[in-house]
Amino acid sequence: MDTLSATLSHLLDSVPYVIAATVLVVSVIQKVMGQKMPKKSIARIYLTFGLLAEFFFGLYHYLERGQM
Repeated sequence: MDTLSATLSHLLDSVPYVIAATVLVVSVIQKVMGQKMPKKSIARIYLTFGLLAEFFFGLYHYLERGQM
């Protein structure tokens, strides 16, 4: 049960940042292009930001423990 609560807590901490970054980047791209982006492209941007954010969150937590 501790693992589940830690996972949900992590998701609630990280997902808003990924969504906000995706919305900002997609808005800028759509403004520059002058047309709406396909949902497939928006999903790829979201997943890319998610992977990058998780990498940096993991790196931060790893270094915070003093493991390096």
